[in-house]
Amino acid sequence: AAGSPRARRPRRAAGSRPAVPRRARAGATHGWRLDQPHAVAGIGYTGAQQRRWASALSWLDRPVLAEGRRAWTLLHGEDVEREATRLRARLDQIVGVGQVRVASGATVSGAARTAASFRDADRLLSLLLRQPDAPPELSFGRAGLHQVLLAVPDERLRWFVRRHLGPIAHRDDLLRTLDCWLATGGSRQAVSERLHLHRNSVGYRVGLIKRLLGVDPLDPDTATVLRTALAARELLAASDPG
Repeated sequence: AAGSPRARRPRRAAGSRPAVPRRARAGATHGWRLDQPHAVAGIGYTGAQQRRWASALSWLDRPVLAEGRRAWTLLHGEDVEREATRLRARLDQIVGVGQVRVASGATVSGAARTAASFRDADRLLSLLLRQPDAPPELSFGRAGLHQVLLAVPDERLRWFVRRHLGPIAHRDDLLRTLDCWLATGGSRQAVSERLHLHRNSVGYRVGLIKRLLGVDPLDPDTATVLRTALAARELLAASDPG
């Protein structure tokens, strides 16, 4: 409850990560208002002062489920993105600016759909925490390709990634180069600056990518497929408990 001296924590076995439906049930038990339109917010802490983090959560104006460096709560109202910003700003005041990330799932109504919003928030938060240079907030409505891919079963995502990125799937250097190559429209200079590579090295990597994949990444149809495959790979990596 608001102003309580300690963030409420669901019981769980040591070392385990609670399943999403169990989290949703725990939230309802701890006072979440699931009968009103709501979006689940996942909050991640990147700092080192765990006690300060726990204290910050305890003074939020809403019930919170805490799981180590992550916490979960609900966002209500017409503008959940603005509410997420306010929530992060409040935590920043206590733990220090730049140490909190907030991701929100889709806005839903009714307890039966809370678990789906939970899953979305969980995976989007994992994406944020894997990308230190990303903005501190990511909502379902602004997730771009990831928003669509969240609804696709992991098995199909894995197949898509293997089909279109298979020959370079384990080459992080080539994957980063491909991502930048697509993002910059094939600018060797821009990729060189982003990845801190010599222009000749960029050219070599792009040539290798073309040869291994057997396609021209800048072909419009191919570029769309490759961007989707890269986004699917990011989502799968964010779902990996390790």
